[in-house]
Amino acid sequence: MYRDNAALYRNQLTPYKVRENLPFEKGVKDLKVTLADKTVWVKYSPKKTTKEQLAAAINKLGYQVLGEKQTEEQPAVE
Repeated sequence: MYRDNAALYRNQLTPYKVRENLPFEKGVKDLKVTLADKTVWVKYSPKKTTKEQLAAAINKLGYQVLGEKQTEEQPAVE
């Protein structure tokens, strides 16, 4: 059994591009994109991916990861 991790990435983003591409990264189990505060919340399996790999995937989409926050809580959906 593995522990689920979640990371919150602050970013200037277009939700569609992230929602359509990030779920295909290995280990991504869930994600929420919040345009109002420009964040992406990602729940992932640490056995299949790392924070660095997720940040690289977001950078590959053309967005800069400005920071992260480790959390176990899922954000409210807007």
